[in-house]
Amino acid sequence: MRIPSKSKIVGVGIIVIAAICAFKFYREKEHYKGIKDQYKNKQGSLQDQVYQYESKIKQLNDKDIENQMIIRDLNDKIRVLQNEKSAILHKIIKFEEERQNFEQSKEERKILVENIRDNMSVIKSNLKEFKEVISSLDNHVSQLENKNN
Repeated sequence: MRIPSKSKIVGVGIIVIAAICAFKFYREKEHYKGIKDQYKNKQGSLQDQVYQYESKIKQLNDKDIENQMIIRDLNDKIRVLQNEKSAILHKIIKFEEERQNFEQSKEERKILVENIRDNMSVIKSNLKEFKEVISSLDNHVSQLENKNN
């Protein structure tokens, strides 16, 4: 007895598998043909349901478009508010810088006023001394004039 070659075995296997698949396909085709006939009877009601669903889908699409427009408007408002927030923060920073400059100039003025007061006190003191010296010189000049007369 001769052993068949591998290629013959594979060929026979493929033919058997093809026959099994064809048989299953035929069975399923017949099964689905019966189901198709059942659904043909229900087609009218399904078309009504499809129309209702399409109508609902259209309504939802319209609502979706409306919602997208609302979202776009809200995003625009958010951008405006963010720009306003940025402008306000910029103004706050400017105000804080001006306040710090004002505080610094206030301190500088305070120091300047103290220096002026100190200088005035020195000048006052010097004026008193000059007054005393002038008074002394005036007395001395008066005495000299009296002697010369």
